[in-house]
Amino acid sequence: VDRGNNRVLRFNSIQWFTQTGSPELVIGVVGGGCQPNALQIPATVAITSSSSRLYIADNGNNRVVYYDAPSTITVSYPTANGVIGQTSLSDCTGTILSEPYGVDVDVNGNVWIGMNSFVLRFTAASSFTASDLSLAQQNPSVYCTIAFDGMGNLYVSQTFFINVYDNAVSMVSDTGYTRQFSPINGLPNPNYFGFSIEKSTNVMGISDCNNYKVHVLKNVSLANGL
Repeated sequence: VDRGNNRVLRFNSIQWFTQTGSPELVIGVVGGGCQPNALQIPATVAITSSSSRLYIADNGNNRVVYYDAPSTITVSYPTANGVIGQTSLSDCTGTILSEPYGVDVDVNGNVWIGMNSFVLRFTAASSFTASDLSLAQQNPSVYCTIAFDGMGNLYVSQTFFINVYDNAVSMVSDTGYTRQFSPINGLPNPNYFGFSIEKSTNVMGISDCNNYKVHVLKNVSLANGL
């Protein structure tokens, strides 16, 4: 995610390891905007386990947009296939979402979206037109990153720690988080700006912006993540 330039970039594996060359795909137009092919300060991305759909938290446009079959897109500046939080890709007045930051997809195809003070679940059955669950966050963070592990547990960043909702895929109401941990002990002023989880191994990578580091937890499904 190239947040400051209002775009998401795709590099092939060779470019990623050599850090050379231009991206093979650019999503989002120069200058940003709210058009069907534009992004405004995108925050995070998520991709389904089958790689059939890419979701982008379009923070500045108060929406989440998605692209079908993202690996087959070859022409830059593509138009999104759909939107969550607004009535259409041309509607910039939606009020369902407010500066969404985190997004991920559970094993049932439902889309979860993290915002400042809560996380919403949009069901695949409703074609993502309505949320059926809201999880309130006691210590709101504008950087509300969310991610599922391979066991269906949901992780929600709260700046200095992470809330964990065990078996979130089966939740029918907000009963509060199951556990909470600060993954990295002994560091001054940690700030968990963002993280992601490799679902097949439950390995978590955490961006610790205050300490200019990325931390790796070998098995985030354990009680303390270590």
